[in-house]
Amino acid sequence: MRTIVLSLVLLSGLFFSSDAIAQRQITTDHFYIYFSPNTEHTARRVADVAEEVFGVMAASFNFYDRFSRIHILVHDDEDFSNGFASYYENRVEIWASDLDFPYLRGTHDWIKLVVTHELAHIVSLKMASKGIFTAALFTTGQFNHNPDFSLVLPWLHLVAPSWYVEGIAQLVDEQIGYEAWDSHRDMLLRMATLENDLLTYSEMGVFSHNSVHSEMVYNQGFGLLRYIRDRFGKGKAEAIALETGYLRFDPAVKKILGISAGQLYRDWRQHLRRAYGDRMHRIVSNRLGPAADGLWKPGERIEDEDMKRLINAFDRRFEGDMGVDGGSFDLHPVFSPDGTRLAYLSNGDSDFAITTIWILDLKTGKRTDTRERATTSFSWTPDGRSLVYGRRRGAFYDLYRYDTDDKEARRLSANLRVRDPQVSPDGKTVAFIRTEDGTTQVGLIAIDGTGARYLTRNNDGTVYYTPRWSPDGKKLAVSVFRGLDRDIGLIDTESPTFSRRQGSKETEKDTLALAFADTTRFVPLLNSPADEQDP
Repeated sequence: MRTIVLSLVLLSGLFFSSDAIAQRQITTDHFYIYFSPNTEHTARRVADVAEEVFGVMAASFNFYDRFSRIHILVHDDEDFSNGFASYYENRVEIWASDLDFPYLRGTHDWIKLVVTHELAHIVSLKMASKGIFTAALFTTGQFNHNPDFSLVLPWLHLVAPSWYVEGIAQLVDEQIGYEAWDSHRDMLLRMATLENDLLTYSEMGVFSHNSVHSEMVYNQGFGLLRYIRDRFGKGKAEAIALETGYLRFDPAVKKILGISAGQLYRDWRQHLRRAYGDRMHRIVSNRLGPAADGLWKPGERIEDEDMKRLINAFDRRFEGDMGVDGGSFDLHPVFSPDGTRLAYLSNGDSDFAITTIWILDLKTGKRTDTRERATTSFSWTPDGRSLVYGRRRGAFYDLYRYDTDDKEARRLSANLRVRDPQVSPDGKTVAFIRTEDGTTQVGLIAIDGTGARYLTRNNDGTVYYTPRWSPDGKKLAVSVFRGLDRDIGLIDTESPTFSRRQGSKETEKDTLALAFADTTRFVPLLNSPADEQDP
């Protein structure tokens, strides 16, 4: 049972940067949910998901003795995908925009995933924490004597390493059904294993790495806890939180699993090497035939050299040249209309996923960094003179046009919240995706940034990606996610459009609409359990 009331929440620095913000509030059996009027749809979804998962989570960690109603804040005041949990303050913050970064993780229902993940932090870390202080130092010593000495004993509220903190949240998410060990995660762990690039046990405990290796803290933590569950039984991973002490985490591993944390890591690494090595050897053998004989004959213990020998043979399978290898993230390649240049996003020499638009001259091989930041797919204009892209300056992403001749960028919109812009074949219109209140819409706007209108009017968490024009400009192919996997559909660009300001149809026609798409003339093109991405 839940109620909704309109209230003025006065908070001084604890939840918000401002001193007073008018908020609405949903109160449920276990949560207070605060939101602004433009995030009501997301807030109601958050309330439903939070109540749905709380009972299972509380039972798994024997949490009820430490329960007090949890505060959840829902934000949509910037184009930002994240969640944050403070177990000490009994508070969760969630940003409504979906996480559109499928290169390291697959596509999942964002609200279900992030709510469950952050609540798992609250529950597991409260159970792993001890006492009422975040930290304390106990000291004793002898001075002005011979010998002088000082003893300092740290007493910590929480001693769980980062791999466990993030891994247990993902494991709980998976067991409830809102997270999965998908092919993206498996790719990262597989290649780190084959290339001898796994984080050590100590490195898994902290986030002081570049973007990819920081993601591996999540990835390896999730993978290791799945290994614990599969080898030692269900509930063992959660039980470690209940046995975590005041000074060290590793004794809890020894008590629950019967082996040291170091031995656990070594066993897991050997398990990964054997599983991925066997799989890789089969692939290499299919390509190289008898030449692969003798490449993979590991003994009881698989060493670094065994992995190097196998991955070197795997690399010989490939033909052709590497087109671009400029950074740890090289994304969204698109040929110029005349085929002489390739534009793409890259983080270049940066350690982090801060990408800019680069242009590769396919004749000379020269690569040029435009220094124009972008994060989603983008488009050439038909004349090949400009690139149209979304860039964030401030809170939201807006539409920009970069002239490749004079190397100047022009801003075309304000607060459009745009991603994946695609220029029409005639160069007059840009199709784009707009994000608002946890849902996306497919929009059209003139190339000069005027006359924005929308082909969809969803309010149910539907997420569209990467619109692509048909050669005649009459249809758009879009990737669409509705909670299970991505599919691909076609939208008629001559369908009735919607004005965001008025929130109503500008024209009324008889249309063939599918309820799940909530738009006119939507035709599913590919609909399977796989993720069909980027048409």
